[in-house]
Amino acid sequence: MENINIWNLIGWLGIFLFGMIVFEQTIEEMGKNKLKRILEKNTKTRFKSIMTGIIQTCIFQSSTIVTMMTLGFIGAGVIGLTNALGVVIGANLGTTLTPWIISLLGFKMNIGAVALPIIGIGALSIIIFSGSPRIVSIGKFLVGFGFLFLGLGYMKDSVEVLANTISLAEYTHLSVRWFVLIGTVMTTILQTSTGATIIILTALNSGIISVDMALGLVIGANMGSAITTTLVGFLSSTKTQNTKRQVAFGHFTFNVTLMVLVTLIYQPFKELLYFLLGNDPDPVILLALFHTLYNLLLTLIWAPLLKPLIRLLQWMFPRKQTDLHLAIEHINTTLPEEIITALHKDTMSFLERIIWYNRASLMLDGSAYRKRFQMYDAIKQMEEKLLEFAIYYTKYEYTPQEAATMHILHDAIVDGISSAKYIKDVSHHLENIKDNSLEEVSGESYALFQEMIKDTTETILEWRAATPALTPERVEENIKVALTTLHSDNDSFLGSLSTHMTQAQDDELHVAEIIKSNRYVLLSCENLLHSYEKRAKSTPTFKKENS
Repeated sequence: MENINIWNLIGWLGIFLFGMIVFEQTIEEMGKNKLKRILEKNTKTRFKSIMTGIIQTCIFQSSTIVTMMTLGFIGAGVIGLTNALGVVIGANLGTTLTPWIISLLGFKMNIGAVALPIIGIGALSIIIFSGSPRIVSIGKFLVGFGFLFLGLGYMKDSVEVLANTISLAEYTHLSVRWFVLIGTVMTTILQTSTGATIIILTALNSGIISVDMALGLVIGANMGSAITTTLVGFLSSTKTQNTKRQVAFGHFTFNVTLMVLVTLIYQPFKELLYFLLGNDPDPVILLALFHTLYNLLLTLIWAPLLKPLIRLLQWMFPRKQTDLHLAIEHINTTLPEEIITALHKDTMSFLERIIWYNRASLMLDGSAYRKRFQMYDAIKQMEEKLLEFAIYYTKYEYTPQEAATMHILHDAIVDGISSAKYIKDVSHHLENIKDNSLEEVSGESYALFQEMIKDTTETILEWRAATPALTPERVEENIKVALTTLHSDNDSFLGSLSTHMTQAQDDELHVAEIIKSNRYVLLSCENLLHSYEKRAKSTPTFKKENS
């Protein structure tokens, strides 16, 4: 009989964990873009960051989802270190909602009877409305939700039967520190502190473990979630960037300091719970309150200390300087929004480097002229990394809109490098024209080429800095106007050059050099404008920034 109960428990535990996985994955798929927009908009201050972490964890019912996505977003440069740590603190506090729901409702009603109809409705929705991604997602949500509570209901019944055959009384003498260790290992293996906490609540409700055991296990569950974050943060970081490590170790620091503190003051902390709830409280309510006060204490301790902690983290994991500082180097995910966001950001950095290279090559920025060869080498290196990244990540599944965005960004990079290459290929001709600038036609030609590059680059930089940000449609209109002006000025120049050639006896090779240079500078400007236009068109719907 004991073996039967154990296998029943394992089976219902598996159904519970399967339901939680489906539930969390569906919530993540349905809300990850919204979470990204919320993190960008509502993490401007420490208080807002903490509140965002609390609210989003209550919605997602998983601090792991919120924390992991925060790691990805700080790696892509979407949010800063202070705000990311604020979100992590809030996520710890937000995860306390689930134990209250389970304590107040999960053990007070026949949730198994409710779960089966929910699973049925969800499964039918997936089958009948398979052509509607939104309804399919809702169906998956219902199926996951139903399996979660079905597993919980029958797991509770199995544990209650098992409690009659298994006694853990001989372990009650062990220090709470042993149960902290067990809870840490269990959560690290399960990869979900919420799931671990629900399992602990179930065992406590059935009387299979004591209150002291449960409190120690919950402390360990909190610590286990931080270990998961730390492992992901360190393994997904690159040699050139340490922000993920800073956030991960910050999370580890929050939880390990609180674990040590509460184990040291365990008895007074426990007495506080009985003072608040009375001498004979419901054990699961006591555990839910402990979980809340535990994470509230973490917030009260660390929220005021974020600045000195950040200084410590930046000293421990300094940012290693590189020549490129690419956001794509910090991506270790298959989430389309993180991939596109990083590539979108780096494409603008790429265009800015091209702008400064083109200007330097035409001597528009003084001493930068001497650095033009190094500038071009950096551009080529950046182009290689961006295109390699874009091509590599096209193998993952995207929506049609996301796939189109990736292709547009790829084309923007190609146009951008073409702009720089046209200037490089004609650079020796430009130097000859500059050296002969005392001659009327050479002087006018070089001045025109400078003006073309100057107007094009400064116009793009003005659009880039516009407030509010220009919409892709407005950028497209501006590009048309800029191209019209560019071609009009170029036609006037060619007409003037033709007139001059009929009146003067200039070296034919020199004139040909001017015509070729004019053509390449024009093509460079056109490609730069088209590259910027495509980059603006590729602005993700979940990302709002200056185009």
